[in-house]
Amino acid sequence: MKKSGFTLIEVLLTCLLLPLIFVLISAILGFMVNYQFPKLSQNDLFKVQLYQLLSRAKITDCSERLLYTYDKKEYEIKEDRDRIIKTPGYEILMFDVNDVYFEDGNGYCSIFYHYNGIEEVVDIETE
Repeated sequence: MKKSGFTLIEVLLTCLLLPLIFVLISAILGFMVNYQFPKLSQNDLFKVQLYQLLSRAKITDCSERLLYTYDKKEYEIKEDRDRIIKTPGYEILMFDVNDVYFEDGNGYCSIFYHYNGIEEVVDIETE
């Protein structure tokens, strides 16, 4: 004779374990809702992304734009229509910026720009 269905012990174990699982899930979800994630501004994210892009690259020019090589490919960071972009392609690194200019000096490439009315500077080592 073939049995199908559940035994009484299996049903009771399920009824005992399901509420415990629901309590754990609700506690975890409650923690996730109330957790304060750090707030990053666009400016902070741009600086982190720029340092990450250029940490392993070799900067070749920093006058009117920033030229660098990475993995035998040449990339360019420049201003285009109130945006700081990376080419080839058109990867927008930052938008709503004004008066972007690049300055080379003393082993550093500096990027100056105005964001939200405040002048910002990012200095990157060239050597």
